[in-house]
Amino acid sequence: KPGRVTIENARKSRKVVAGYMKAIRAWNPQTTMRVAVLEENGNTHGMDRALAHAIMLEAVREAGKDVLTTCQANALQPYRQNDNGWNQGNVFFTPDKVWLQPNAYAMRMAADFHRELLVSGATDDEGVSVSATKSRDGASVVLHLVNATDAPRRLELNLSGSAATVAKVVELASASLADENTPDEPTRVAPRDITAAFASAPVLKPYSYTVVELQQETF
Repeated sequence: KPGRVTIENARKSRKVVAGYMKAIRAWNPQTTMRVAVLEENGNTHGMDRALAHAIMLEAVREAGKDVLTTCQANALQPYRQNDNGWNQGNVFFTPDKVWLQPNAYAMRMAADFHRELLVSGATDDEGVSVSATKSRDGASVVLHLVNATDAPRRLELNLSGSAATVAKVVELASASLADENTPDEPTRVAPRDITAAFASAPVLKPYSYTVVELQQETF
C-alpha cells in the first residue's frame, strides 16, 4: 500500500526539501540537481487529500528552483473498484459518468491562478498556511491560503506596496475532511466564487483552500 501524504506530513515538506538540498550541496556545492516529487500518494481522495496537496504546492513554490514539480497520484479511478490501498484518484468514472474529486479541484485552482514570481508571505496563525506569488508586471498578486482546522479564521491582510483591491476569490471548502464527490453528488465539494462575500468579510472557512487574487499598480 502507498504511504500517505497527510496534512501533517505536507506541513513538514518544507523542512524535508531544505534538508535534502543541504545534503546534496554539501556533497557538491556546484550541483544543478533539483527535486522532482513524482508521486504524492494519499490512499484517500477526500477533502483531506485536497488540503494536503494545496499545502505541498505551497512548499514547492517557496522552494523555488530547488523543486521542479510535484505530482498527485493517481489520475483515473473506477468508482468502487479500488480496494487495494490506491484509493486516491483525481478523476472518477462509471460506465456513464465522469466527475472530479476535491484533490483534482485543488490542483485546478492552483493552475488557474499560477503566477510566475514568488512573493514573501507569512502568517501568525499556526492553523493557516500561506504562499504568495505575483505576475511579472506586478499587477496581479495571488495568495494561496489553507485553513486545515475545524474553526473559521478571520483574515487580516498586510501588504507592502500601494493599496490593492480584491479582484477574485475562489474557495474550496467542506464540513468534513472525509467529504468526497459521488455519482449522485458530483459537485458536493467544488470551488465557489466568493469574491463579494470575502471583500466585505475576509474569513477562511474550516477545512478550506482559498485563492485570493489582488490587483494593484505596484508591489
